[in-house]
Amino acid sequence: MPISHKLLRSAVATAVLSSLAIPALAHHGFGLFQLDIAKEWSGTLTKMNLVNPHSYMELDVVDENGKTLHMRCEMRAATVLRRSGWSPDMFVPGVRIRITGNPHRDDPASNRFDNDFVQKAPGGENLQDVTDRAWPVIVDLEQSTVGDVLIVSHITTMRCILGRLLGLSENTICSLQIPNAVPVIVERGGDYHLLEGLDLPEA
Repeated sequence: MPISHKLLRSAVATAVLSSLAIPALAHHGFGLFQLDIAKEWSGTLTKMNLVNPHSYMELDVVDENGKTLHMRCEMRAATVLRRSGWSPDMFVPGVRIRITGNPHRDDPASNRFDNDFVQKAPGGENLQDVTDRAWPVIVDLEQSTVGDVLIVSHITTMRCILGRLLGLSENTICSLQIPNAVPVIVERGGDYHLLEGLDLPEA
């Protein structure tokens, strides 16, 4: 039998990405990229830069005219990628890679490559893997616990758990901003729904 408790409470551990809330000089948003367009590139990796506020990958691709184009692929902050299991030694210059990203509005040699729900670094996990690994624990809590439940976890795991509980889309889960050390309260009444502590995009 599913648990009959009213609240499922979640709090994020203090080691959260506080740097994401700090403005950076010359920091630009992802508005420069065509987020409604997904395009695939394949080429040879030349360099991987895990830095803040945005990491970026460099690779040589062959364009439609058969010419080699040096691409810069903008990514999430190094803090986010490292917590998802990404590290520089996973990316050896010279290897062939294939990515799906959003093209730049003005620069054909630039794109946005997001660490999305299903893409992952070699030997790493994606958000689908994390969800599959964490969800049996939630099911066990539902079946064995009566009353309120407090879950403390890293931001990536919490993002996946909340996404599954609330039925969020993959894109929403990827961009979900979990507040630092603020309880997120979810109530079960048949389905789970959010009470407080989290800003969700409008449907």
